[in-house]
Amino acid sequence: MNLKLRALYLPLMIGIGCLCLIISCQQEQRVNQRTDSTIASPTPQVEQTPSLPIVPAQNWKTVQSGVAWQTRQVGIDSIALVRIDPAQVRIRVAYDPQAPKKLSEWVNVLHPLVAINGGFFESDYRATALTIADGVTSGASYQGFGGMLTVNSDGRAELISLIDHSGYPGKDILQAIQSFPRLVWDGEVIPELDNEQRARRTAVAIDDTGHLLLIVSEMPMWTLAELGQWLADSDLGIVRALNLDGGPSTGLAIQAPGSTVLLDSQGPLPQVLMFEEKES
Repeated sequence: MNLKLRALYLPLMIGIGCLCLIISCQQEQRVNQRTDSTIASPTPQVEQTPSLPIVPAQNWKTVQSGVAWQTRQVGIDSIALVRIDPAQVRIRVAYDPQAPKKLSEWVNVLHPLVAINGGFFESDYRATALTIADGVTSGASYQGFGGMLTVNSDGRAELISLIDHSGYPGKDILQAIQSFPRLVWDGEVIPELDNEQRARRTAVAIDDTGHLLLIVSEMPMWTLAELGQWLADSDLGIVRALNLDGGPSTGLAIQAPGSTVLLDSQGPLPQVLMFEEKES
């Protein structure tokens, strides 16, 4: 091949090679796009947390008198349940938007028997609704939606609907957390709960014996509608249940005899709900 033809041939072959490579990449991209469209979006991954120990559903493990816990396997998820007699513990709300902490850090500072994350908060860590912590009131109440956990000066705990309530609980309330939505009310699941978004979930409930129940899911697999239906259908005797903040905020700590059970929050929390030994 003479020099003139070689000078024309080499660029031509390089050009053809590049064109083939481009076509091949475009075909691969179209195949990938078709494949992706037929596969449901994966469940969002969460920070790895040591799995909750499985306790047989028929057995409640005692933390102290009036406080017991268990886990239940639901599909691939572990649901942690804590049952609390309000007459035998001190219930407190801790709130500090200036110094939010992961749940494990709150526990290391305050040493409660049990602690879970609280309600929703803004980007500056202020609670989005009314909070009462040791008698100090912060924020404004939700109006016309959601619910409120209150604890009065006698230690009596209630779940109050904010649908038909003014929201301000009165001077006798020492501790309060507001959140939304209500999941179960008068033993029935609330209709039209969101059934799209899946996340780790935290909820607080009252059963038909007056005990408080804390409910925490380990995996990001529950919609609000699914959790509400599971609670209403369970054998836990739930009368009322209120959703708390979930997703990366979900956390539970139990100071069990000889060990600590911990499902830590993935980020700092300004507000936690705690259960402490009652002062004699």
